[in-house]
Amino acid sequence: MKPSISTSLTSVKDTVPDAFELLPLAKAKLRGFAGRRLDLTIKNRILAQDADELLQPFRDKTDTRETWRCEFWGKWFTSLADALIYTDSPEAKKLADYAVRGLLATQSPDGYIGTQPDASVEANWDIWGRKYSLLGLLAYYEITGEPAILEGAKRLGDHLIKAVAASGKPLHRLGLYRGMPSSSVLEPLVKLARLSGEKRFLDFAMQIVEAWKKPDGPDLIGKALATGSVTAFFPQPPAEWWVWENGWKAYEIMSCYEGVCELYRSTGKQRWLDAVLAFHALLSKHEMMIVGSGSAMECWCDGAHHQTETFERPIESCTAMLWIKLCAQLLRITGESRYADDMELSFYNAFFGSMAPDGSWYARHNPLEGFRDPEERHQVGIKQNCCVANGPRVMMMFPALAVMTNRDGGVAINFFSAGTFNATLASGNVVTIEQETNYPVGGAVAVHVTPARAEEFALAIRIPRWAKPTTVRVGSETYLGTPGTYLSIRRTWQAGDVIAFEFDMAPRVLLVEGTSKKCGLARGPIVLAVDARLNPQIALPTAREEMRIHPHDLSLTLCASDANSKASSSANDIWMRFKLRLASGRELTVCDYASAGNTWDTRSSYTVWFEPAKPTATTNR
Repeated sequence: MKPSISTSLTSVKDTVPDAFELLPLAKAKLRGFAGRRLDLTIKNRILAQDADELLQPFRDKTDTRETWRCEFWGKWFTSLADALIYTDSPEAKKLADYAVRGLLATQSPDGYIGTQPDASVEANWDIWGRKYSLLGLLAYYEITGEPAILEGAKRLGDHLIKAVAASGKPLHRLGLYRGMPSSSVLEPLVKLARLSGEKRFLDFAMQIVEAWKKPDGPDLIGKALATGSVTAFFPQPPAEWWVWENGWKAYEIMSCYEGVCELYRSTGKQRWLDAVLAFHALLSKHEMMIVGSGSAMECWCDGAHHQTETFERPIESCTAMLWIKLCAQLLRITGESRYADDMELSFYNAFFGSMAPDGSWYARHNPLEGFRDPEERHQVGIKQNCCVANGPRVMMMFPALAVMTNRDGGVAINFFSAGTFNATLASGNVVTIEQETNYPVGGAVAVHVTPARAEEFALAIRIPRWAKPTTVRVGSETYLGTPGTYLSIRRTWQAGDVIAFEFDMAPRVLLVEGTSKKCGLARGPIVLAVDARLNPQIALPTAREEMRIHPHDLSLTLCASDANSKASSSANDIWMRFKLRLASGRELTVCDYASAGNTWDTRSSYTVWFEPAKPTATTNR
C-alpha cells in the first residue's frame, strides 16, 4: 500500500495541531480480549460483507424520500479501509478495490453519488448518505493516493454545494431532526478541503455552522454554551419523533459536534471548540448512564438521573459508538485524560456489550435491566442495521487510541491492552511499546519500552479516574500516579526498560442520583451484572431483595473459567465471573456487563441494579 497522503502540499492546512496524534493502524497489533474482538470483527463482519448488496441501491437509485440505504456503503467501507491498513490483507485490498470502483461507477455525469432517483437533497437522508460516501472515498484516497478517487469525491462535494443552493433552503432545513443529519456532512467536507487543497469545501462547511444561528437553525454552538442540559436545547419531541422538529436525536447531534471538531482544527475558532467541550460536559453530567452510554428511543432523555427507570428502546448501540468517536476527537485535540476515561468505560461496557461474541452483529438496544435483542436483521432492505454498520468503525479505532504520540514529542498510553505498538517520535526515532497484561481482568500491567536508540522523552500513563493513587516503577525508580490524570515520566529511555504498575481492582458501589434504593457495582472499568444463566435460583430481573449488598463491606472473588457448574451451557461466552457476598451472607455469581445478556434472549435476562443494605446518600457518578 502507498503511504497516507500528506496535506503539506495543499492550500488548506490545519491551523491547530492536535495534542495527541493517533497511532497509524499499521503500527499497532492488539492481543488479549480487545484483540480477539477486533480480529473477529474483521473476519466475521467487515470481510464477510457482500459489497454488491451495499452497491445495488446506488446502481438502482430507487430509494424513497424516507429510506436510508445510502448510508450503508460508506459506514462499512470506512471500517474496511481501516481493516486493510491494520492487516495489509490481500483479501481486504481486493474487496476495497472492488467496492470503490463499484461506487464510482454509479456516479452521475453531474457528480451525484446516491440512491435518490432525482438526486434530491430534500430527501430525508440524502445528504446523510453523501456524508458516508465521501468519508469512504476519502479514506481510500488516503491509502492509495489514486487521483480518480479524489476527483470523484470532489465532484460529489461540488454537486452537494450546487444542489443545496438550488433548493433555496439553508442546509439545516433539509432532512430530519432540525437538519442535524444533513449538517453532519461537516466532517467529510473539512477532510475534503484538506486533501484536495480546495478552500470552497471549507467555506461551505463554515457557512453551514454560521447558518445554525438563524431563527430556524439548531444553534448548536450557542445552545451548548448557554444551556443547562441537552434536552433543553429544543422543545420535547412530538409523539411522532421521526420529524424535523425532533432535536433530541442522540447520534446525529453528536455527529455534528464531531464535524465541528474537524472545523476547529482548520480554523482555530475557539468558540467552536468551547461549544464541543461544553456539549461533552452536558452529556457526561445529564445523559451518560453507568455503562458509558445513554438514550431512549434513540433520543436524549436526561438518562443519568432516570437510569434506574424502565425506558422504551434504551441505550441504542449507535449512541455509545458516537460517544466514543466524539471523546476520541476531544482526546486528540486536548490531550486530557477524562476523554480516555470516558472511552474506556464505554468500550468495555456499552460497546462490547452490544457486540455479538463472534463479532458478526451488534444489538440495537442495551437495557440496564432486562435482556438484549438483536432486532432488525433487515433494515430498509439491507441485511443489517445502523448499529451493525457503525460498530466495526468504532472497533477499528481501539488500537489507534491505545497508544498515541503527543505534540511534546513523547508517547501516551491510554488503554491497557496486551499488544505491540510502534510509535515514531518527533525526532524520527521509533519506540516499540509492548504491553503485557490481562487488564481489566487483573490490574497488573508491564510495559516494555524499546526505542531504536536511547532518547530522552516523556512517556505518559493514564491513571484512570476510578483508580486509587498508583505506584509506578521503572527499574529502581518509583513514581506516584494521581487518579484522573496522566503520570508523565521524562527520562532517557533505552532498550530493556520496563514500566510496572498494578491498579487496585477492589469493587466499588456506583451511586445514582435520585434514588437510595438502587445502586450499581463496578470493578476497575467493568460494570457488573447479575445474569440468569449464572443464578437460576433468582427470578431476574426483579428480585432485588435477593441482591442486597453492604456498600462498605464488599467481597468479590474472581472465578476460574469453569466456575459455577450449575450455569447453563449458554454461559460459555461470559468473559469474567465473580462470587459476590451478599448482605445475607449468601453468595451470588456476577459477571461483566458486556457478557450479560449475550444470548440475546430471555435465557440471559440480567440486571445491573443491586439494593444497598442501608439507605445511602446519593451523589453524581
